Amino acid sequence: MHRRGIVVTALLALLLSGCSAGDERTSAPQKADRSRSAHARTSAPVAKPTKPGRTTEPPAPPTATSIAVAHRGAPTDGRTENGLPALENAARLHAEMSEFDVRPTLDGELVIMHDGGLVRTTDCLGQVAGRTYADIAAHCRLDDGSPVPTLREFLGTAVARGLPLMIELKEGPGWTPEVFAQMRADMEPLSRFDDSVFLSFDDDLLAMAHDTIPELPGIWIVPRRLSVSRSVIAKPVGGFLIDGELTTDGWMRAARAHDKLVYARVVDSVEGWQRCVDIGMDGILTNRLTDYLQWRAATVD
Repeated sequence: MHRRGIVVTALLALLLSGCSAGDERTSAPQKADRSRSAHARTSAPVAKPTKPGRTTEPPAPPTATSIAVAHRGAPTDGRTENGLPALENAARLHAEMSEFDVRPTLDGELVIMHDGGLVRTTDCLGQVAGRTYADIAAHCRLDDGSPVPTLREFLGTAVARGLPLMIELKEGPGWTPEVFAQMRADMEPLSRFDDSVFLSFDDDLLAMAHDTIPELPGIWIVPRRLSVSRSVIAKPVGGFLIDGELTTDGWMRAARAHDKLVYARVVDSVEGWQRCVDIGMDGILTNRLTDYLQWRAATVD
């Protein structure tokens, strides 16, 4: 009996040992699975923040809706470029943005004038930067008889008409931090127009504008010799004004991959408009505003 008891005890021990081993064999993979599952949750790829000027999205296809940008307003024989009547006309003709030019006077007032000199579009001589605003306001008229407008007056008209603006900062003397601070104050009414932009040939002016008024993208005017060069695409600006009739589809795709806005320099031909629309430019500067809008309505779905 004693030996039988020993045998039974041994058999029971073996059975218990087998069950325990079986439990361990079946539970170990479960623990491993749970561990892998937890690791998968914690080590799954996390979307990295997109760097400024970069995008992880594929380049967008052409939108076929390149907006109409009135060049220096919409001047006519009776409305001088960059004057309030020309800006009013651009709004009346349903421009979707209006481009114009800004320069500082001798005393730091910002006026709307393309040339450094007054002679071409006004009845005055001399340089904008060489005369005070009070002097210009008292003695100078545009060729259509209207006053030389200030930036504040231009912005007031644009706000009233709901017209986004392409504000070209013209190269020349007089641009100081104080002038940009005044520009910031002048531009507060424009803050609700997200589509307005700065424009310049001058990197330094765009940088100063960005430091003072970062809400508006800075658009660099690309020299024509660089219209197909991809070396400019990584430039730290919000976008480009480029020769649309020379720019390639490949260049546009690269610009889109860098999340840049792209506008076409002045284009006044149907062939040029077609090319710009085909490659998906954001907007087209034109002197033929009505013709472009009619052509686009007739040809673009």
